[in-house]
Amino acid sequence: LCAAVPALRRRWSVTRGELVVVFSILALAIPIYGPGLWHHFAPLQMEFHRTRDLDRAMSISRNLWPNRGNLLEGVSSEDPSVPGVVWTFDHPDTTQVTQVPNGDERCVRIHHVRNDQVSQVILELDRLRAPAFPQALMRYAVWARVRLDDPGPSTSGALWAGVAPDRGYELTNVRFATKPAVLAPDRFKIVGRIDYQVPQQLEDRFYLKVKFSGRGTLWVRDVSIVDVEDVYRYLEGYEDASPKDFATLTEAEQGLARQRPDKLSTWERAKYVLFGLAPWGTWAKPFLIWGLLIGGMFLGMFCLVTIFFRHWERGDRLTFPLQTFIFDLTAGDERGCLVILRSRAFWVGFGLCVLHLSLQQASRYVPDLPFVNTKMQIEELLPPGVLRDAIGATPYFPKLEVNIRPMFVAVAFFMSLEVSMSMVVFFIANCIYRFVFFFTPLKTLPPAGGYLDYGFPFQRRWAAGGLLFMAVYCVFSARKHLAQVAARVFLGRGADDTQEAVSYRMAVFGLLVTTIMFVVFAHFAEINPLFVVVYLGVFLLIGLSAARIRAETGLPHSTILIQYPPWILVGLGTTFVFGFRQIVFPAQVYFLYIGTFLLCAPIIAESMALSSRVGVPLRKLGQCLAVGFVVAVLVGGIVSMSWAYTVGALNMKLAMAEKRHFYNTMSFMIHGDDELIEKHFVDHPNVDPVLTDDVARELGGVQPVTLILVGLSFGITGLLVLARVIWLGFPLHPLGFALAFTPAMNALWSSIAVAYVVKSLALRFGGVQVVRQVLRPFFVGLFVAELLTLFIWSCIGATTQIVTSGG
Repeated sequence: LCAAVPALRRRWSVTRGELVVVFSILALAIPIYGPGLWHHFAPLQMEFHRTRDLDRAMSISRNLWPNRGNLLEGVSSEDPSVPGVVWTFDHPDTTQVTQVPNGDERCVRIHHVRNDQVSQVILELDRLRAPAFPQALMRYAVWARVRLDDPGPSTSGALWAGVAPDRGYELTNVRFATKPAVLAPDRFKIVGRIDYQVPQQLEDRFYLKVKFSGRGTLWVRDVSIVDVEDVYRYLEGYEDASPKDFATLTEAEQGLARQRPDKLSTWERAKYVLFGLAPWGTWAKPFLIWGLLIGGMFLGMFCLVTIFFRHWERGDRLTFPLQTFIFDLTAGDERGCLVILRSRAFWVGFGLCVLHLSLQQASRYVPDLPFVNTKMQIEELLPPGVLRDAIGATPYFPKLEVNIRPMFVAVAFFMSLEVSMSMVVFFIANCIYRFVFFFTPLKTLPPAGGYLDYGFPFQRRWAAGGLLFMAVYCVFSARKHLAQVAARVFLGRGADDTQEAVSYRMAVFGLLVTTIMFVVFAHFAEINPLFVVVYLGVFLLIGLSAARIRAETGLPHSTILIQYPPWILVGLGTTFVFGFRQIVFPAQVYFLYIGTFLLCAPIIAESMALSSRVGVPLRKLGQCLAVGFVVAVLVGGIVSMSWAYTVGALNMKLAMAEKRHFYNTMSFMIHGDDELIEKHFVDHPNVDPVLTDDVARELGGVQPVTLILVGLSFGITGLLVLARVIWLGFPLHPLGFALAFTPAMNALWSSIAVAYVVKSLALRFGGVQVVRQVLRPFFVGLFVAELLTLFIWSCIGATTQIVTSGG
C-alpha cells in the first residue's frame, strides 16, 4: 500500500528505503506478535496443569509459571513451628518427625505394627495469625510427598483437606508400597489434587489431614498448598460484572470476577480490557525470567547473522530469493512511480492467479462453479494394493500429495536450477526409500531402543541429521571469514565492519551477553546451566543455518528447522542422563521451533540483504528491527494475555490451548524410564528399591538406533558436500538431501518441480532476457496476487460466518 502511494499522489513522498525498513519491521514483528511466540509460549508453561498431571507440574520450577507461591513454605510438617500453623499428632507413640530414609532431610514417620491401628496428622491454619491463608473458591494444588513401606492388606494412607476437622474432601489415597520412578527416585511419590477448590463456607480455619490406617510405615514430607487459580483462569477466562452486579457478589465470588468500568471514558475502558483482566502481578516473575531466554535468543541471532552476513553476500554470493519480490515491488522510476506497475507480464501473472484462486475459494459457496484443482493425494489416485499400502504405511509421515501453489512456484522460480532439481530428486528418492524399505524388517525397527516411539520411516531423524550437518557446515564454510572477524575483534585489523549493523566487536560482546542471560535464566529456572547454554547454543546455530538455507532457497516454511529435538535426546540417554527438568525444558521451549521464533534469523538476514541493495544503512536498520521486536513482544503479550483471561484460552484457537502433543514427544521417555526402573528392581529383589546415581548410570545409556539414523543422515549430507569439492560440476546439492525428509518438501516439492521445468525451458528456448523481462515480473505478480487474494477471501469467509451465525 505504501509503495502505491507515489503512483496515486506524487507529493506523498515515500522513499524506497523507508518502504524496505517498514517491510522488514513488519516481517519480523508480526510473527512474534502471534504464532512466532505468543500463540505457543504461555500455553506451553501450563500444559501439565491443564491435563491434571500433578507430579510433573509440581516438579517444574514454580518460577516458570503463574502462581502466588506455596502457602506452607517453611511451615510444613517437618519444619519448626510457626504462629498460626499448628500440626497435631493424635498418637505420638506411632508418629514422630525423623530423618528420611536414604537422605538427610526430615519428614513425618507413622509406623504401625497392627492392621487395626489408625493415626492422624492434622494441620490447622489460622487466618489471623498464619503467614498465608487460602481464599474461598480459589483453586490450589494440595499435595505431599509420601512413601509407603510394607503395607498390609487393609493399609490406607489418605490426604484430606477441608474447613473443619470432620468436614472435608479426600484428595488421594495410597494403598500399595510406592515404587521408585523418575519423579520418585527415593520412593517419595507426589500425591494430592492439582485443582482443589476451597469451599465457599471457609471462615477462619483451614485444615489438612493425613490419615494412616493398617500395618506398615508411612513417610510424609513437603506438604504444600500452591495457588494455581491463575493457571485455570488463563484456560477458562474471568467473568466480568458491572459495578452494580459486582456489589451483590460475596467476597469469595468477587475473587472470581472482575469489575467492569461503568460510564467511563473510552481510554479507561480500553485500559480495563488490556490490563484489568490479566493477573500481571502473578505473571511478572515468570515473564521476567523467560524474558532472559527470549531476549537472549533474539540478541544471539542478531549478532550471529551480523557476523556471517558479509560472507554470505560477498563470499558465497547467495541470492536471497524472498527479498527479490520486495526489491522489484519497490523499484521506482525518475518520476517516483513504480516500475512494476507498467509491466504487462506482472499484470498477467497477477490476473491469472487472482482468477484461479478466486474460483477455488468461490466454489465453497457455489459448488457447481468450475475451477482447476491443483491439490490431490497421491494415495487416492492408486488402486487398492501393495503400492497404496506402502505409500500410506504410517500415520507419522504426511501423506504424499501434489499441491501446486502459485506463491510457492514463484519462490522456487528464483532458486538456482541446481538447488531446485536436487530438492525434487532427493524427495523422489525419499519416496522410493519409503516404498522399498516397507517390504523389509526395517519397518518394525524401534528407533528409540526399548522406548515406545514413532517407527519407520524415521523421517524426523533423517531430517535432523541433515539439518545438523548444514548447521555445522554453515560455520565451517565461513572459517576464513571468521578468522578475519576474530582479527578485527582482538587485533583491530581484518574484516571491515564499518558498514555492518553493529561492529564485530560488539557482536561478539552481544554473544557473551547472550550466554550470561542463558546462565541467569537457568539459575532462576532451576535447570542445569550447562545444559541450557549448550541446548540453546545448538539452536542458535540451527537458526543461523536456517537463515543460510533461506538465503539460498527462499523456502517459506518453518520445517527447515528441527521440529522434534527430544527425539534426538533419547539417543543420548533420556532422563537417566539429563534429569527430569532438563528433559521437560525442550518441551517448554517448543515455541522456538513450532512457531517461527527461530525464523527471526532468516528474516534478519533477508532484511540486511534487501537494505544493502537499496542503500539503507544497516546500523539504522538494526535499531529499527530491535525496536520492532520489543514492541511486538510487549504488544503481543498484552493482547494475547488479556484476550485469554477474558474469554479463556480453551475457547480460542487450538494453538492457544492444546499442547499435549508437544509434551508427548518427551513423555514417552519418562514412561520408558519408569518401566526400566521397575524391571530392574523386579530382577534384583534383594536390592534396596531406591534409584541411586549408580543405578541410574547402570540403566541409562545411549540408544544406538536413534544415533545411527541421525548419524547416517549427517554423514550422507557430508559426503554430498565432499563430492561437490572433489567432483567439479557434481549436479546434486546437499541441501536437497537435508530437506528431503522435512514436512516442507512434502508440501512444496510439486511447486518446486513446476518452477524448475518452467525456468529450464525458458532459459533453453528464450534465454536470460525472457527470464528477466517476462518471467520475473510474471512470478512477482503471482506472489503478490496469492497473498492479496487469500487475505480478501479470509475476510469474506469471516464476514460470511458472522452473517450466518447471526441469522
